Amino acid sequence: MSELESPRPTFYEKLQGQWDQLNFLCVGLDSDYGKIPEAYKLNSGGLSPSSAEETIFTFNRDIIEVTHDLVGMWKPNLAFYEKRGEEGRRALNRTIRYIRDNHPEVVIILDAKRGDIANTNEGYVLSDFEEYDADAVTIHSYLGPEAMKPFLDRKDKGTIVLVKTSNPGSGRYQNLRVWGKNRLVYEDIAHDVRDRWNVNQNCGVVVGATYPRELAKVRKIVGRMPILIPGIGTQGGDLAQSIAAGRDDRDQGMIINNSSAVIFPKLKEGQHFKDAVRSAALQTRNGIHSALERPVIVQVGVDLQKHPEGLTETQEALLLDIFDKKMFRIDLEKGFRLKFHKEHPEFPEAPLSPLYINLRGLRAHPEAKLRTVEVLAEMLESSGVQYDLLADIPTAATPLISSLSDMLGTPMITPRGDKKGYGSGDNIDGFDAELHAGKTAILFDDLATDGGSKITPAKALRSVGMNVDHVFILVDREQGAEEQLAKEGLTLHSAFKLKAMVDFYVRSGRITTEEYDVFQSKMATLTAFIDNVNKHPEGFTEEEETHLLSVFSALRYPICMVLDPNPESDRPATITNLRELCDDFLSDLKADAIVSKTSSRSNAQEMKRVLDFYKRSNKIEDMDHYRLVQAAGELD
Repeated sequence: MSELESPRPTFYEKLQGQWDQLNFLCVGLDSDYGKIPEAYKLNSGGLSPSSAEETIFTFNRDIIEVTHDLVGMWKPNLAFYEKRGEEGRRALNRTIRYIRDNHPEVVIILDAKRGDIANTNEGYVLSDFEEYDADAVTIHSYLGPEAMKPFLDRKDKGTIVLVKTSNPGSGRYQNLRVWGKNRLVYEDIAHDVRDRWNVNQNCGVVVGATYPRELAKVRKIVGRMPILIPGIGTQGGDLAQSIAAGRDDRDQGMIINNSSAVIFPKLKEGQHFKDAVRSAALQTRNGIHSALERPVIVQVGVDLQKHPEGLTETQEALLLDIFDKKMFRIDLEKGFRLKFHKEHPEFPEAPLSPLYINLRGLRAHPEAKLRTVEVLAEMLESSGVQYDLLADIPTAATPLISSLSDMLGTPMITPRGDKKGYGSGDNIDGFDAELHAGKTAILFDDLATDGGSKITPAKALRSVGMNVDHVFILVDREQGAEEQLAKEGLTLHSAFKLKAMVDFYVRSGRITTEEYDVFQSKMATLTAFIDNVNKHPEGFTEEEETHLLSVFSALRYPICMVLDPNPESDRPATITNLRELCDDFLSDLKADAIVSKTSSRSNAQEMKRVLDFYKRSNKIEDMDHYRLVQAAGELD
């Protein structure tokens, strides 16, 4: 460079200049020889074939001339040139030189996806930045920043690192979990580029438009760093969503790439090729500017056309694991006894459940267990809930939350049912008052029915000064847990609602439509029964409860006489007297048909539920209730 020449602007300076003019469109010069219109493959006279070099260069030149005032960047893909051999490489050189001579302000990004050990990369640097004279190049991150140092050391050039690519199979490796960091691989790469690679402020990252949620996450990580966003157009990326997810806090930072849809447009009848190219580029540019004027709303929900139950692919795969490994069982003939039936022997008429879910079996299937942990991690992330520790309700959730703790690098504690009778006697495993008091824990369990089993562990954690406001589970049986926990100040989060699970099993062929109809009928009967028990836990109807309250006076006076006798009374509060009292009262209730004479319950069970109702209605005190129930126990 002579003393009179001005130094060439750096990659970032040129890029910023384009952004300042609202030029975010990048046109990919992916000049696939087989797709180039036949007219370009003939010489100027149109009589004999043109060389591949001339065909590609002339094609590129026309693309450049009809789009140069609409774009901020051009991105030739090296593979399309190298596959034409020496002619292709010469065409690329001529194309870049043409841009330098005629439109030097436009950024040239060589899409080469380089990546090797350091001394090999030195050769790539010479090729990409000296021979081809690109402003920036795309690279792989797999070999780490030390190997990429030859690229990174070029302060005047840009190094754009692949983070989350637009192809459908990118998640196979890029979405693997980095254990102990609470990050996926692509997120970890973005963090590394920001923290370790970008020392010369010359780095960018690649995130596909086909993944707007991931794009939004990366933008949050890298701040104002340039993001190259391929996948608009032919690959199906949504332009508005890409803008919403990819813009930085200045409404800049984006390199929006559109390749095939611009350079190989669909021609309308009578339309000239170059007019169609310009029209496609203009449409994309206008779409970018229109999207920039809208509020930032990133839609990250599930595609309901592909997943009508609203489940992610990982969730659907887990549900298949659960069904196929017999952790979700349906028996429409015999049915299953549930915890409800065990805890409520006073309702022998309670219908059995057509469904039994036993997620303890996940520990026996490592792949399904790992998938479960992924689902829980995704739930945590999407919920936005802040936390310091994970707390499992033993024992079904314990192996799952232990793995989740390892995956996220987050401490785990376990509230036990009872204090240990040995050692320190602690009832919360892993708890350290000095470390954990005042911290926030999330409570985890495998499933929830009415939510009752979550309340005691939550109270145990709160009693030692911890904040507990959220409960995460895999399956919500939709039998009142959400409402019950809300009364305790606990918000329930579930991976699966029972209805969505069953709907998915029908759609996936695990349950037939005929079985589904019978299942729904039996579940509705069971749910109605349980709802009624929750509302009327003693099993009386509203009319029967009203009658019991009206006749309480018939029991009240004798109760007062027996439980709190006058010193001069000759009727001390003996079990015998109480039994007689209960017997007489029960006989009256049977006579009034409030208690069935043919009930399968014993007299003791019948009288106990009467007394339970009076206690719940605040008609008798706890101690009186206790003594009367004791007496009623001798009725049989």
